[in-house]
Amino acid sequence: MPTTCQASYPSAWDGYQACASYDGLDWFRIPSTTFNQETGVLSISHTPDHDVVHYAYFAPYPMQRHEQLVHSMQMHSHIKLQVLGQTIDGRNMDMLQVGEDEADQPRKKRVWLAARQHPGETQAEWFMEGLLNRLADTHDPVTKAALKSCVFFCIPNMCPDGSARGHLRTNAAGVNLNRVWKVNDPQTSPEVYYTLQAMAAEGVDFMLDVHGDEELPYCFVAGLDGIPAWGPRLQGLQSAFCTSFTQHSPDFQASPSILGLASSTPHQVTWKLHV
Repeated sequence: MPTTCQASYPSAWDGYQACASYDGLDWFRIPSTTFNQETGVLSISHTPDHDVVHYAYFAPYPMQRHEQLVHSMQMHSHIKLQVLGQTIDGRNMDMLQVGEDEADQPRKKRVWLAARQHPGETQAEWFMEGLLNRLADTHDPVTKAALKSCVFFCIPNMCPDGSARGHLRTNAAGVNLNRVWKVNDPQTSPEVYYTLQAMAAEGVDFMLDVHGDEELPYCFVAGLDGIPAWGPRLQGLQSAFCTSFTQHSPDFQASPSILGLASSTPHQVTWKLHV
């Protein structure tokens, strides 16, 4: 595989192990994957047990599975599938609303979750599938408690065109959606444009922007430090979130930079927190 030197993040190949699958469902790693930094060549040495095998950078999340996910979720009485608009290639911008306000009760908090702004980060939609499966289970005590106070707005795939085209970080117009939330164009970044319209209509109390890192095998939050509105309030909310997350998930690791300390700790599935 001699084109590695043209990759967006060639440093990510160092220590990497390719993914493989015989049926496209169950994926495993190839420990004998090697990368030569001098030649820029990635080598996958593998003797398959069957005649056909699929290799991938990350375990893919196919568009067919996305369709099955959103269509199956709308079968639950407390989940609604909404199409926010159309992408450049004419695909639906799917959003799943879980829960709703109750008559004569205070308005519930609006919680937004978006995944795969960078379409090649397929781990993000696998996370969304797991989250939605839990929110769909009304017998789950955590789900029951969450739905009493919150309405969830979940966008499993923010960049369906990029996913279908095999892009790593951009949509059909070559736009990195993660960079156009302040200034966006419905012609070149309709995904962000329609999402912001929906947010303006519903309001936002909390948002998670779910990503996947190319080279860091850990779980962490990329925080809000450095934004114009950063101050004691946001710092307190972010610290409270990280503390709670640490208590509830052994996989989570709080980065020193997020807690206001020096340096950073390496991590894996990126949780970008917007409060």
